[in-house]
Amino acid sequence: EALGTMCVREYDFQVPFGVVKTHETKITQIVEKPVHKFFVNAGIYVLDQKALEFVPDDSHYDMTSLFDDMIQKDRLTNVFPIHEYWLDIGRKDDFSKANSDIEEISK
Repeated sequence: EALGTMCVREYDFQVPFGVVKTHETKITQIVEKPVHKFFVNAGIYVLDQKALEFVPDDSHYDMTSLFDDMIQKDRLTNVFPIHEYWLDIGRKDDFSKANSDIEEISK
């Protein structure tokens, strides 16, 4: 029943230092090299045809803007976590890695 579903991938980021939490000048906690977990947009979407009503004519409009607008209008949007191989290829190094990975997988 969702108007839009976004595929997401879990992304872990480890802070390479001890993180000091404070309240004013008092140390309240020290967390050694914490790992933060996020869901990141995998760039794969499933849309109900009604979602197209949000897309303006004759202007640039990103998928993230579409989801933001649907959320603001309190329309149901969901995530679908993917666990398979995924790599963002928006940077040249990652694109090269993806090409290298596919060659290894294809052997």
